[in-house]
Amino acid sequence: MNELLMEFKELKEMKENIRRSVNALELCWGCERICECKQQTVDDAAPVWLCISCRNKFSDYQPMAEDLFRTAVSKF
Repeated sequence: MNELLMEFKELKEMKENIRRSVNALELCWGCERICECKQQTVDDAAPVWLCISCRNKFSDYQPMAEDLFRTAVSKF
């Protein structure tokens, strides 16, 4: 009986971890992949969601960040 309760508790924790992970996913405006993203403001404009790779790429070269923002806005 204890084993069954332990297994149920573990499954419940796994379910919550999966739910948290899925809720953390966003569409990256740079590479258009579904991944964990953070908001970043580009050129004092509206914030966009970027993954770690795109944030690093666009923070190193600012003119590309402008192009990213224009591309993202033009999609809508």
